[in-house]
Order: sequence, then structure tokens, then C-alpha cells
Amino acid sequence: MKKILLVLPFFVLFSCASAPDKGIAPDDNSMQQSAAASVSADKEKSRATDAMNKAKDIKADVAVKDDFSKALGVYNEAETLLASGPDKTAAAAARYLESEKLFLEAYEKAKAKREEALKQLEKARADIKNVESDAAEMEAEQNTAPAGTGG
Repeated sequence: MKKILLVLPFFVLFSCASAPDKGIAPDDNSMQQSAAASVSADKEKSRATDAMNKAKDIKADVAVKDDFSKALGVYNEAETLLASGPDKTAAAAARYLESEKLFLEAYEKAKAKREEALKQLEKARADIKNVESDAAEMEAEQNTAPAGTGG
């Protein structure tokens, strides 16, 4: 009887140790998913904020006001979703991603407008130089014209 009592604890110990793993409990799984969604939303928010700042730096909020406003509206929707609770973080991440895309589009449009404006400015400067050169030539001709020839 004493031998059985001595062997029984070892038997119980090894049977528990070799039992199959139960896996992740449903609560743990949902917590992990929630944490992953939160990390994703934070990452997307950071990227969207960077894109918004990039667009603001080039004055897209003035140059392409409608495009910038649309992007800002989507960004604000994402902010609202994120504040609504953990069950909305995946939707918020998607809205942040969309706002990032829209901010970058606004940036590109503003950049194109800026480049076109700079080209026009350079053309205007060149035209001014040509007019000044023509005026200087005309003035030089008038100064060298013989006196007394007039009508």
C-alpha cells in the first residue's frame, strides 16, 4: 500500500505534464486581437498625421482646399471611431489609411500647382528681361539719332 501511495504522486505529476495544451482561451484571443487592432490603428494614425503635415507644409490646405478638406473629414471620422471604443479600432485604422491616401493626393496636386506657378513666374521674369532689353535698345537708338530729324 505504501508503494502505491509513493508512486501515485509521480503518476499524477507526469500525467498532468504530458496533457495536451488547451490553447489560447477565447478571452486571451480577443484581447490579442484588440491589442493588434489598436497597434494597427496607432500606426495608421501616425502615417495619416505625417501625410497631413506633409500636405500642410506645401500649403495644400490652401492650394487644393476641397481635396484637403475631404482628407481631413476622413481623418476626423477615424478619430471619432477610435474614440468610440476598442470594437471600432479596425474601422478607425481603415479610415486613417484612406485619409493618408487622400492627404498624399492633395499633396501631389498642390505640388503640381506650385511647380506650374514657379514655371509661370520664371517665364514672367524672362519676359520682363526681354522688355527691359528692348526698351534699353530703343533708348540707345533714340540717343544716337541725328538731331533735327523730326516731323
